[in-house]
Amino acid sequence: MLKKLSLGITFLVFLFSCSSEDSSTENTNPPNNEDPVGETDTTAPLISIMGVDEAIEVLTSIDILISDNSSNVSTKIFIDDLEVFSSQEKQFSYEIDPFDFQIGDRVLKVVSEDDSENETTEMVSFTLNKLLFGLSDLQGRPLNGTIDYYLALNAMDGSLIASQKIESDEESLFYADDNFERQDIIATLFLIFSNPNTVPRSFVLSYGDIPAGTRTLNNTELMTSRNQRVLTSNFQMEMTDAASDTNFFMNGKDYELISGFSFAEGNFNESGRYNPNNSSSVFIYSSPENTNSIESYKYLFFNDLNENTTISFNDFQSIQQTDEIIVPDEVTDFTFQLRAFEDTNAFNSGEFNTVLRFSGNKEDINGVINIPMFDEFALYQQEYNANLTENIGWVSFLSGLSTPQIPNWSAELQNREVITSGNYDFLQTIATFTGFDPNNRITWIFNSDKKESFIMPFETFELPDEISTFLNNIQINIADYGQITFYRADLFEYEQKFDIIEGLFSGFPSLNAKGDQQALGFTLIN
Repeated sequence: MLKKLSLGITFLVFLFSCSSEDSSTENTNPPNNEDPVGETDTTAPLISIMGVDEAIEVLTSIDILISDNSSNVSTKIFIDDLEVFSSQEKQFSYEIDPFDFQIGDRVLKVVSEDDSENETTEMVSFTLNKLLFGLSDLQGRPLNGTIDYYLALNAMDGSLIASQKIESDEESLFYADDNFERQDIIATLFLIFSNPNTVPRSFVLSYGDIPAGTRTLNNTELMTSRNQRVLTSNFQMEMTDAASDTNFFMNGKDYELISGFSFAEGNFNESGRYNPNNSSSVFIYSSPENTNSIESYKYLFFNDLNENTTISFNDFQSIQQTDEIIVPDEVTDFTFQLRAFEDTNAFNSGEFNTVLRFSGNKEDINGVINIPMFDEFALYQQEYNANLTENIGWVSFLSGLSTPQIPNWSAELQNREVITSGNYDFLQTIATFTGFDPNNRITWIFNSDKKESFIMPFETFELPDEISTFLNNIQINIADYGQITFYRADLFEYEQKFDIIEGLFSGFPSLNAKGDQQALGFTLIN
């Protein structure tokens, strides 16, 4: 008995001391609405609604948080008086799709009830619109009066939904009415050369399978997202003591020499572009023009590229380390570049330096490319651009020094249908229509996700009135396949997938896009 009593006193002292310490410490736990143990629960749940803006016009995710003593709660979501969702969880999300509701002022109502039948209702008002498509800007294209821009939205069957002329670089927004049912669309940008002194022609970019509600990134956002380089300033570089008949090459993420060739010994000047905010380390090399002679290869690292830079060819160094790359068997004539990166971070951020550029024939170099190696660089990426046959072209960006494997893809034209095969990611078809006057032409590029079977919807494609008038004037009918004088299908694969939708009309990632990538182009009509 004494032992039990002693133990009990010790336990009480321990509890008292802990309670005293806790009472002097600030309670950092969030408040809740729990009722004292043993008493009837009369406290209704607390509801927190997050993510509801004053105006909702695209697919919007909202978060719901329920706080209650009970472990069992039932929550319902209403838009106006229509129940649209229910959950037994205390924390969940719900997506408001504008195309599911009527345009106008709407009320989101959340009703939550616990197992003691305590109920709470919270309401949030918002205005609902249905954004069909938003083009942030023209992706750096000029607005100088020489080109007229028209943006058109078509259903996937080709019927015209809406169009407008783009007359500023501000965002262009299209909204649907309540009769529009959510569906994928085709977004098309028409570039009409309006200068009367130019040959009548047009360049057209179409993207299919675009979800309704898409809004593109602007040019600045897109360039940041894709590691595009921004060269905003010009520089002049003087080379002293240069050797004759020597090619100088300087190309990196933040700098580019326009051209560099010294015809005679002595000094020469050249211009270039660079990013003055990030050009502390620059790499330049020299070699005889269009040769793969490592013996004559010289290079220089230098800092502080500025508007007027002077370097001496006497400071260039000879290469000490070399390696070899085997040219793929399928390749004959090709252009090759080798890019170097200081480390993985530089590679992921696209901070490249071109350390070799070479054009040649595989037989002339016995199928082997001699490449320079540097202690300053940890990673390399090789680029090939080659014609495999008269009708098949190949582009590849491959990390490392191993021989690239040309993908086993195919594309062929059967009647008006493009049939493809292979494990690629993206399909681009390019068609050029030529009028009775061969100077009158229109090039139409159509982009879409991978499709094993694809027909460009020219026969059913409804054009804006301004475009129809322009094509009639130059006697081009896009429904007439007999006017197609060039047709090609390009298949693309990217190691690091990117959202093509956010950068519509910008083209594909630049040469310094992240990761490996390759493409095969199949000429179907020429």
